[in-house]
Parts: sequence; C-alpha cells; structure tokens
Amino acid sequence: MILNVLWRIIASERFGYDDPQLKELVALVNDLLSVAGPRPSTSIPALRRFVIGDMRDKTLKIKKHLEATIEQHSKTLDPSTARDYIDAFLIKIKVRSLLK
Repeated sequence: MILNVLWRIIASERFGYDDPQLKELVALVNDLLSVAGPRPSTSIPALRRFVIGDMRDKTLKIKKHLEATIEQHSKTLDPSTARDYIDAFLIKIKVRSLLK
C-alpha cells in the first residue's frame, strides 16, 4: 500500500494492513481525491458549499492525525539523529530558531 510506504518515510511508522487508523486515512485520502477536480458538484455554486464543507472536514481529520504524530515526534526527538522526515524538519526548525 503506497500510503504505508510514504508514512514509513515521513514518520518511521508502519501500519498493519488491518489497522483501523490506516483504513481511516486511506478512506479520507480516497474521498478527497474523488471529489477533487472539475465535476458538477464543484462547478455548480449551490452544490459547491456542501462538497467544500465535506472536504474541509476530511482535511481537518487528516491534519489532526498529522499534528498528533508531529507532537509525539517532538517529545521523543533526538537532535543528533533524524529518524525520518518529520524529525529532519523539526531539527531544521530548531536550528533556524537558534540562528535567529
């Protein structure tokens, strides 16, 4: 599953294929991708409000998951060794804040 491979690179975590969290994230991403692009539901102003609201809710759920993962990484961060992309990003932020 591509999402699992990407998540391994980004967060050094691997989901089990039956993991409910993985299934939820896959469903959210699939839903977002299925409504993206030119469709009657996004082209007709009266319908757009409903689709955009649904997309916003799904995006917020994904954002909440990312924020929780970043928070956990912040708590266990070792500045001398990046485990993954999130660690590398957090280390870079700390270095930049020290240089200012």
